[in-house]
Amino acid sequence: MEIVYLFNSQGDWIATRVDRNVYSIGKKRIGYLPWEEGIVFTLEGLYLGSITKNNRLYYFKFQAIPPAPPSSPGDSYPDNPGYPGRMESEDVPVGARDVYLPPIYDPKDFP
Repeated sequence: MEIVYLFNSQGDWIATRVDRNVYSIGKKRIGYLPWEEGIVFTLEGLYLGSITKNNRLYYFKFQAIPPAPPSSPGDSYPDNPGYPGRMESEDVPVGARDVYLPPIYDPKDFP
């Protein structure tokens, strides 16, 4: 099981990737990665954001997005993955913005 903590530009922990699934910090499955490219889709198949090489989750306005395949049932969240702390802040890439993820996922929270 591969666990990767995801952060915003300010260095705040906003989500956890467990294999090909993404969970909010409230441990709710909010998305999945159908491919290795780091493109994250909501469970409804909408583009949520992209994971950058330094484990930041950004929404890229001009990201070329192929159609999302159907979401498969996700694995359960690990019992105790720990708290990753914070990372250093960084500038948001050009054409991107931070992804806002509420601790408890509600589909209406996403545009």
